[in-house]
Amino acid sequence: MKNSNNQTNLDIRISSDIDNYEYACNNIVVFERILSTYANAITHQGRKLTPSTNNKITKNDVTPDLSFEEQTKNSGKYRAVNEIKAWLPNDKSQWFEVIEQLQSYDDDLTNWQFLGNEQHDIMLTLDPQFTTEFFDYVNEQKIKGTVIDRSFSIMESSRQERAFPRIFVRKNHGKLNHNTLERELNKGISFLMYNIVRDLDKVKFYDAHPPTIYTMMQMWDHVFSKFINSREKQQKLDLGQIVPIELTVDKIYEKLSQLTHDSNPNCIEKKWIRDALNELKSLGMAEESVTDINKFTIKYRKHSGDTREFLIKLMKKRDDDKPKPDKNGLDSYIQKNDSQNSKK
Repeated sequence: MKNSNNQTNLDIRISSDIDNYEYACNNIVVFERILSTYANAITHQGRKLTPSTNNKITKNDVTPDLSFEEQTKNSGKYRAVNEIKAWLPNDKSQWFEVIEQLQSYDDDLTNWQFLGNEQHDIMLTLDPQFTTEFFDYVNEQKIKGTVIDRSFSIMESSRQERAFPRIFVRKNHGKLNHNTLERELNKGISFLMYNIVRDLDKVKFYDAHPPTIYTMMQMWDHVFSKFINSREKQQKLDLGQIVPIELTVDKIYEKLSQLTHDSNPNCIEKKWIRDALNELKSLGMAEESVTDINKFTIKYRKHSGDTREFLIKLMKKRDDDKPKPDKNGLDSYIQKNDSQNSKK
């Protein structure tokens, strides 16, 4: 008999990984709004910035989740980088990796879009449950000699489910070297979801490996449906029938690349797509061509409710049919996805 507790844990883990990835995507949109509104800044997602020879951590290019540059011809324009973490490990010893990542940005970085020698602020955006505890951890490491010299701020960002759902952002600790941003983020900035939903729908991927089921969701909702391009196919779907759709990895890549930030349309890796297609294949929802490893036939059909729940239900059914209960259960899922939870 299937271990129901194990399956419940699997559901929670999958949903948590999806939520964490969506958290980063949503905050890419939100911080672009904030910086463009209050600092007249443009936003880069995953821009490669080059460290100096004095960098304490790396000699390779660094790619903050976000980098910002004020659009002005005057000297003294504002710059900042922002790393977004929806989740931190329970083992605090692993938090030092986050500090090292921030230290890699604490440098005279080059390859900004606009010329200038201004120092940049460093931001870290966290879920509110982590902000104070991480700030305390940073101070503990400072006593031990691990210091971030540039202006460093911890932001908190959370989705608030009220009568009108919103995303709320506030500076929790530190100081920004931009008077307007400092004032507004000290007070906190709120975005009603219905005002930014179109922008949120445009950014579904960034330069971090998503959970495979997340890629499956985006393919099902935003790619496959685009190829229901005849009345006959639509009628079959309406009757609950399966409609086969022949697609290549390249065609899916082209469509998914439209769901990225404008500054980084090539951030998606084709391996993510192949992993998702292979998972759909294991669920009986796709077939691989025998003559071309990049060509698949999708067995597309309508489903009721949320695509996340639809796919999790299919995964449960597959796992229930396996002779070894945990072969594709929690242990397997954790092993495959733990390496994908951190960007670097």
